[in-house]
Amino acid sequence: MNKEQLDFLDDLLLSARKSVNSKLLHFDDKGSPISEPIDKEIYLKIKTHLLKYAPPMLYRYRPGNAWDIDNIKNGSIWLSTLSEFNDPFECKIYIDFEKIANDLVQLCPDLLMLMKLKHIDQNHRIYKNYIDEAKGNGKKLLEELALKRNRAFVASFSENKNSLLMWAHYANSHKGFCIGYDFRDIINMFGINIFPVSYSDEYLTISSLKKFYDHHDVFLKSIKTKSIEWAYEKEWRLFGEYKINEPYQKGMITKMIKPQTIYLGAKIDYNIKQQLIEICKKKKINLYQMQLSDKRYGLLSYRIL
Repeated sequence: MNKEQLDFLDDLLLSARKSVNSKLLHFDDKGSPISEPIDKEIYLKIKTHLLKYAPPMLYRYRPGNAWDIDNIKNGSIWLSTLSEFNDPFECKIYIDFEKIANDLVQLCPDLLMLMKLKHIDQNHRIYKNYIDEAKGNGKKLLEELALKRNRAFVASFSENKNSLLMWAHYANSHKGFCIGYDFRDIINMFGINIFPVSYSDEYLTISSLKKFYDHHDVFLKSIKTKSIEWAYEKEWRLFGEYKINEPYQKGMITKMIKPQTIYLGAKIDYNIKQQLIEICKKKKINLYQMQLSDKRYGLLSYRIL
């Protein structure tokens, strides 16, 4: 999606969140949240937008271990908490304490008058007390956001099955494989719980008292925002259950749609290849073999099944 399409999607998601009364949110005995469903009309708008602008296929790179094989056999997928992702900048948010302190000052007419009369300035102890108060609340806020991050279970996909970097990083240096899923099938199974990642040079910023105390929108945007350095991944994120994760678990397994295709890495192990051939025969999954191009830095594929 381009920036305009991403911004429109964010606006729809904001409308969806506002249509749910977050004060009614509570958790059942299994730790899963219970709340009012979002407005049906908004839901359909988000679904229509995703189906219109998403690629027809999304791809998931895997190293090719026994768990990866079992997930294909069993029709399942591994979702990790965002804390387990390989980027330490995940969900990073910058809090502008001075701007928040200024908003706090606006709520205190006597102090505001003293500042206008230049009896005190931003270096005065009274003013600094407001900054200290904001920083204290900010520490609590960051702890709350970290807790939320541990409650979100996510699986990553890419629009690109031919990325040399991703084959190297996520598919065990081309010894693993890449799974292709039909986007419409994902939507049909998981609803509107899959979104493209946005890329930026700057952290998302909380710079007003309003955002400081109602930070849900910033958090929801932060879990699908990464540094521009990662833009080559063209990532999409599938969000599973949001639940109380205590005691902490690194991830969870959930049911997954049948893949449309599987691409074997150019250096895939013979035994893994044979296992996948048998699985794809039984499940009627298209199977391709990747190979290095003779002419350029790139990959080619040919069909096996």
